[in-house]
Amino acid sequence: MEDNKISITLDDGNELECKILFTFEYEEQVYVAFTEAEESEDNSVFVAKVDEQTDGSGKLSEVEDEAVYDYAAQLLGEYEAEHYDCDCDREHCNCEDGDCDCHHDGEECDCHHGEDHECKKHKN
Repeated sequence: MEDNKISITLDDGNELECKILFTFEYEEQVYVAFTEAEESEDNSVFVAKVDEQTDGSGKLSEVEDEAVYDYAAQLLGEYEAEHYDCDCDREHCNCEDGDCDCHHDGEECDCHHGEDHECKKHKN
């Protein structure tokens, strides 16, 4: 798991590149929350158990404990609040680290970020 990306081998042998959103511990076990690297309409978030191998790599396995999913959902809410503090349509606006990169193609920006947040393409 390097550079916030992982490559997952699917059942059919194809590899899927994924973006790591965050890792977390639950009852002394490490888990990873990730999504497909290529944005899609679904844009689902997946959670997997990380089993560290002797060579330092990690092997992902299915989460079987519903409490882990509940905890991950809570953390995901915190992650989204921190990384996407934005009231505008995320399809057209990518807000990260306090900067807004809106994609309104010349239209007036309708992002509402607050006084300390400035849209890169349009003044709020």
